[in-house]
Amino acid sequence: MASMQMEEPREEEQICQNAWKNAFIWFLCFFSCLCAAGWTGQQCTEDINECDSEPCLHGATCYESTVHGQFLCVCPPFYIGRICQYHYNPCDAPYNPCINNSTCLAQVDGKPLCICPKGFGGTYCEIDNNECISSPCKNHGHCVDGVNSYRCFCRDGFSGTQCEVEINECSSSPCANSGTCIDFINRFLCNCPLGYYGSRCELDVNECETRPCLHGGSCFNKPGGYQCTCTPGFTGSQCEVDINECASAPCLNNGSCVDDINSYTCYCRSGFIGINCETNADECLSAPCLHGRCIDLIDGYQCHCEAGWTSSRCNINVDECESTPCLNGGSCQDLVNAFECTCLSGYTGEFCEVDIDVCTEPLLNSSLCFNGGKCVDGPGRTFYCRSVVCLPITRAIDIHQVVE
Repeated sequence: MASMQMEEPREEEQICQNAWKNAFIWFLCFFSCLCAAGWTGQQCTEDINECDSEPCLHGATCYESTVHGQFLCVCPPFYIGRICQYHYNPCDAPYNPCINNSTCLAQVDGKPLCICPKGFGGTYCEIDNNECISSPCKNHGHCVDGVNSYRCFCRDGFSGTQCEVEINECSSSPCANSGTCIDFINRFLCNCPLGYYGSRCELDVNECETRPCLHGGSCFNKPGGYQCTCTPGFTGSQCEVDINECASAPCLNNGSCVDDINSYTCYCRSGFIGINCETNADECLSAPCLHGRCIDLIDGYQCHCEAGWTSSRCNINVDECESTPCLNGGSCQDLVNAFECTCLSGYTGEFCEVDIDVCTEPLLNSSLCFNGGKCVDGPGRTFYCRSVVCLPITRAIDIHQVVE
């Protein structure tokens, strides 16, 4: 097949190069051109200024378009249309751009001003304001934005519109048995008194498990505590105190008290006996007075001796001869509460105080003096004979010599 070669355009086609590029009308351009929009002249070489005809109305400003054959009208306020031929209010429908129930105000420059209701913003109130941006929810609450509002979803332990209230978990008095409640965030702590335990102090401690009662005391558990029943001799909440039985001064008469467990011992002063030294010891029980009457004293005794006896125990016989009661050479023999005198010859009497008149003794008188001499008694067993005729006195003669 032979290839087809295109013919060169005719001169008319070159002349009408700015005509419409339509293959069906190019043949019209023989001696005149049908120009495209925005061009004119015999050969369509002249650029038409579309604004020369002042197409824009109401004082609008006309601008020639970059697209040949077109122009642009910049309308004054309150006019619209291709050539600003329509008067309008920017706040009237369908032109009102303000949404979300905002209020539209027409400004002097013909532009609308949107007065937004609370919760909205933007030129046309098209923006729903996010009230959560200011972080109104306290204590890490979760904020959910609404229309002109927000809602706080609080963490456990908080309440209030803004989660600003810390819930007081102690307000319900959860701690039993007088426990002290300490409030924390979303929890509480019970500080239990002695004798109780558990998260709410609801459990009673069995204090007897630790054997608190000393010295053999018996423990009895009771709510919130325990009670000790002490063995005799001890006291105190835990039977820890040894009762001082000497505290009541049981030992009388200045006895010394020594405390013991549930007892005491009295050490008595001399002269006292008994558990409490209450009895005056009878020192006469041992019969200390050998020859006399015993009188009991405090811590002692006194002997009232029988006649003839002396010393503290009446055990010494009084020596009545010590005073030499026997006269005229008589010998004294000590007796019990008495004495006996053995007189020399010629004397008699209890104390040998009587000189015996030998001249009067019947057996001797007639034979003592001879030849009528008169017998004159002398000391002891002596005498002398005196003549009736006043003769000189003869010497005294011992009667024993006469007898011999």
